Amino acid sequence: MTVLFLISLFVIAVYIAVVIVKSGIPYSISDTYYRIDRKKWFMFVMLVTGFSLLPVALEVSSESSQFLIFLTVVGLAMVGVSPNFKGEKSERNTHYAGAIMLLVFSQLWVLFNFKWILLLWVIYVVYIACGLIKKKSGPSFYDDLVNLKPVFWAEITLIITTYVTVLVGLWRSI
Repeated sequence: MTVLFLISLFVIAVYIAVVIVKSGIPYSISDTYYRIDRKKWFMFVMLVTGFSLLPVALEVSSESSQFLIFLTVVGLAMVGVSPNFKGEKSERNTHYAGAIMLLVFSQLWVLFNFKWILLLWVIYVVYIACGLIKKKSGPSFYDDLVNLKPVFWAEITLIITTYVTVLVGLWRSI
């Protein structure tokens, strides 16, 4: 199971790192779809990430929370198979529904398994607050906020909380 965990983490981390190196920090991970030449990579990464993490996360989950990690992976798959969120309405709606499922169900899963890991969100809030306090240079509050890439950093926080929860679960099962 550890191998699946490492595959999942490696795939998403390398994908994000490559896109950042090539084109800078995106507004969101979904926005990377528009920055890559081979569009199928986005779908591949999302599906491999989710489906390789699922068995490991199920193994470390409490029995009553297993459905949450399953719904999380369904949300990630929806994001992966409908990456063109700026395109037609049905694909945009599917993408956003998947993204909402991913956010809500992954963090509920973290809450029901190792709730203290949610404290990592404090770092995100402090980053945004400090960034807004320091900035005040843009034409508007909204521009200052957008320049901090809050969606990207929220997604990174979501990824970290999820993987740390799985890692703690693996560690506890040793």
